[in-house]
Amino acid sequence: MKVCLVNTPSVGTAEHFWEFPYPPQSLLFLGAWLEKEGHTVEIIDCMLEGFDHKQLGHHLQQLRPDVVGITMTSPLRH
Repeated sequence: MKVCLVNTPSVGTAEHFWEFPYPPQSLLFLGAWLEKEGHTVEIIDCMLEGFDHKQLGHHLQQLRPDVVGITMTSPLRH
């Protein structure tokens, strides 16, 4: 199964990046476990990539994953 795990974009991504400079470990742990189980995993960290919602949607259309998992932190929910 092709799985894509996403750390969501937020408004003002660039200015928030330095507040949370580390990728979400939950996605890294989950991705490693899924790969161990034989799945293909892609992790997209929109904060790191500088993706907005439109860019994320375009990237997901290109990847065409079977499953998308999403995470975010409460301060970035807007």
